[in-house]
Amino acid sequence: MLFSALGVQCGDLVCAVGGGGKTSLLRALSRAATQRGLTAVLTTTTHMQAPEPGVPLCSAFDPDRLRALLDAHGFCMLGHAEGRRLSSAPGTDFARLRGLADVTLCEADGAHCLSCKAPAGHEPALPPEASLVVGVMGVTALGLPIAEGCHRPHIVARVLDVPQETPLAPEHAALLLTSPLGQRKGVPDGARYVALINQADSPERLEQALHIARLCERRGVRAVVTAFHRGDSPLYSTP
Repeated sequence: MLFSALGVQCGDLVCAVGGGGKTSLLRALSRAATQRGLTAVLTTTTHMQAPEPGVPLCSAFDPDRLRALLDAHGFCMLGHAEGRRLSSAPGTDFARLRGLADVTLCEADGAHCLSCKAPAGHEPALPPEASLVVGVMGVTALGLPIAEGCHRPHIVARVLDVPQETPLAPEHAALLLTSPLGQRKGVPDGARYVALINQADSPERLEQALHIARLCERRGVRAVVTAFHRGDSPLYSTP
């Protein structure tokens, strides 16, 4: 269901940007891939949470090692683990990586565990081979002052043209998710883009998320609503 909601296709390099559920999204996609009998690699161009013990991990870009792990497990992670963090594997060739697995998944942005952000000049770290970019935002940022609930609040305020003390509203969220100065920044030519509104794990949050999704749709961007806090069976919904 998640695959079809996002339009994931075999051969895709799916990159997640924004905040509020990137890692949860990519892990859910990796599970969905293996359930479909597809192989999947999960990696990052920045940093992400390190895998749990026992999760197949390739610490360097080694096509032979990656093939062996995929043949044995159907899934592996690629990156250099240091404590609780996984950093990008030096020399990763995404064009070659896409040819090794049925689906390649990449966390390409950081948000310091906050649910909303706008990218700095050097962000996001999207590989040019990305074929599907998912811009993520969590509804828990709604109602909070931008200075409190958003990563890089000065940039968020500049994109929205409001003071940092302004509470984040659904209209602000939709603008960030659809603007080339927000989550759509740097999407490669020819790549598809989908907005994902996460943390819709209560009736009130679901209604807020669906409202944001409808606003995104009016701006010409397809949107999906999720609640990854519900574990392996999150809610997937579109307006």
